[in-house]
Amino acid sequence: MTASPPDSSRRLKYAWGAAAAVILLVLYVAFTRHDAAPAVPAPSADSQAQAKTELQRQLKATLDGLRPERLYVSANVQDTVGDLNLWWAGFSEADPPQDAAPYAAAMQKWLGDAAAANASAERFSVRDAVHIRNALLYRAMAAALVATGKSQREIAVAAFETVTRNVALLSSAATSVPIDSGEVLLAGRGTPEDRIWILAEVLRQLGIDVVVLEPATAPEDAAMPARLVGVVIKGEGVLLFDPQMGLPVPPVDDTAGPLPTEAATVAAARQNDAIFRQFDVPDGPKYPWTAELLKSANVRFILDSTYAAGRMRSLQIALPSDYGATLFDGPADSGNPSLEERIVAAGQDGDWMADSVSAWSYPEQQLTAYFAVGSDGSEDAKKRLATLSGPRVLSKKEVNDVAQLVEEDSPQPLRVIRVEHLRGNLNEARRGYGVIREARPELSGNVEVREDAVHWVAVVQMDLQRYDLAVSELQRAQKNYRGGIWSAATAEALPRCEALRGDLQRAIELAAPAADQKPKLSDAYLLRRWQAQSAAAPTDSVTPPDNVDQQ
Repeated sequence: MTASPPDSSRRLKYAWGAAAAVILLVLYVAFTRHDAAPAVPAPSADSQAQAKTELQRQLKATLDGLRPERLYVSANVQDTVGDLNLWWAGFSEADPPQDAAPYAAAMQKWLGDAAAANASAERFSVRDAVHIRNALLYRAMAAALVATGKSQREIAVAAFETVTRNVALLSSAATSVPIDSGEVLLAGRGTPEDRIWILAEVLRQLGIDVVVLEPATAPEDAAMPARLVGVVIKGEGVLLFDPQMGLPVPPVDDTAGPLPTEAATVAAARQNDAIFRQFDVPDGPKYPWTAELLKSANVRFILDSTYAAGRMRSLQIALPSDYGATLFDGPADSGNPSLEERIVAAGQDGDWMADSVSAWSYPEQQLTAYFAVGSDGSEDAKKRLATLSGPRVLSKKEVNDVAQLVEEDSPQPLRVIRVEHLRGNLNEARRGYGVIREARPELSGNVEVREDAVHWVAVVQMDLQRYDLAVSELQRAQKNYRGGIWSAATAEALPRCEALRGDLQRAIELAAPAADQKPKLSDAYLLRRWQAQSAAAPTDSVTPPDNVDQQ
């Protein structure tokens, strides 16, 4: 009979068995759990800083491609939008965007379902790129106004004058083509509504709100579309301007200068109908606004749905300091009131009632129609903007190893010069327009581009307050381009420049209507203003100096 092993031997065997089991379990886990996530060390502070720096570099490069002077070729814009979305993917991963639903809800209330869909889109589009490009241009224009050292009230008047000089009104026979506000400004012709839209965009960059005032019931016999623009100056009221006439609505005591330099407030005009009666034509058309009409007016705040996009809010926060611009506005955000709430508050002292406030549909309608047909608009829009890529020039090229003169677009096109002009680089713009003005007329499209350049040289001289030279340029335009696209703008500007340079008698002669014509309200008002000033002037007044300044 065999003896049993001692207890110590049995315990050793059990220990070896347990150890073997543990080893087998470890090996099983190691070779069968292929789906287990490997341990990843948390990113260091240095790597996070490097990633942030790289995102900023990407954003700066993308924004550089959206500078307004860049030639606006669709392929280039599509590439830039792609770069913007690459940046957005990286930025969103590090800083997830806020829920877009509240912003879309505000847009749905203000401008409808399509506007809400644009506000809540998750990726950037060509429309967004245009929005950014325009904001950068408007920011530069606003900075030029601030650099003058004027008060906010004076800046509002100066901004209105800048817009009306740079956006001539289309003739009544011209078809209004939907294009975005920045392109209207560059091409320089639009509607009174376009003037309002652009003024609002420029002043938005300074935190100044703009509204459209429309009669609750339009007058049946109105001599012009009864629409005013109001500029909200905190602590001073809402200043009134007429975008059709291109004039501030002046207080009754603003009679000293050739043109009005002050704008009456809504509060004053509600109490004193004489402010509006200044524009009536004796025995002729009456100005459509009255104090009573103003008391019940509808008040429209101005924006489009891109201003409510969550992606624009994130981009606004991420903008480098040297690209600072207002890209996001409208809905309430981070404790800030919505644009609607700001406008309601602006009228709370009796200028208007809260239930009269709503969104103005014009900008959203124009942008929707413009981009509905493609990233660069309709064929009519392309025709409207065609001169911006001119003039055509002759360049030496090797063609089949033979040097030839080839026609191509100028490397310094009108678009680039217009941007310099609008930014306030007036002397550079004057020189650039001067070169374009002398472009070879036999090349395709150059006659039209030359006509544009002559007009813009005159506008630059007005901007510089060199009215003698402005008169000379306007006279050149009348002589060389009679009946051209700028003829109505020239006819309006010429008497105003004559008055501004001190020749009231010549201004009166130019503003007086022909015997068989009814005067425009603006011309009739200025004519009476100049006649009163001329009658009050001493007889030994100084004759305006000869045009001796050289360009």
